Amino acid sequence: MSPIKKKAKKFDTNLTEAEFKSKVISALRQLSNKLCITCLIEKPLFNFTLRTDTWKYRNDCIICKSAKKKIRRDKNKEIVNKKNREYKKRDRTKEICRLNNSKRRALKRTTEDWTITILSTKELLDNQWWVCNYCWLDINKRTARHLDHIIPLCKKWTHSINNVQWLCQRCNLIKWTTIYE
Repeated sequence: MSPIKKKAKKFDTNLTEAEFKSKVISALRQLSNKLCITCLIEKPLFNFTLRTDTWKYRNDCIICKSAKKKIRRDKNKEIVNKKNREYKKRDRTKEICRLNNSKRRALKRTTEDWTITILSTKELLDNQWWVCNYCWLDINKRTARHLDHIIPLCKKWTHSINNVQWLCQRCNLIKWTTIYE
């Protein structure tokens, strides 16, 4: 007997159709709604955040949680500002990454000739026979593929269809900003 039939037999009870429907509806309501312990209103689950440590929904809805945070910030304004200043002095990596990303976006915008479209990239992938340009690994929909600049943007080159190629993730991350012939 297949496992599916075993499960079906396990849950087979002598319920009428109306009783079965009511049980299913109540189970779905429990799955889709939750009671906020702060405002005491039953709300849909998308109004609650999911905890990553226990994979359960939090007891406060998003609105109540943000209101509590605002009240706590207003009460302890000096302490919060002091901690923010210390954090900004200590950790500059996020700001550096943000600046580098904005610089890269600006380079793309200023050097783009608008030849890179979804159709042109698919056509380029077809012309490469769906393989990585360096290691000849098959790049299908399951493997990670990167659209790489042959001559990098940081070397003051253009963001055009003539300067891009498809690489597998490994080759692109190894290549980084080097130029291969």
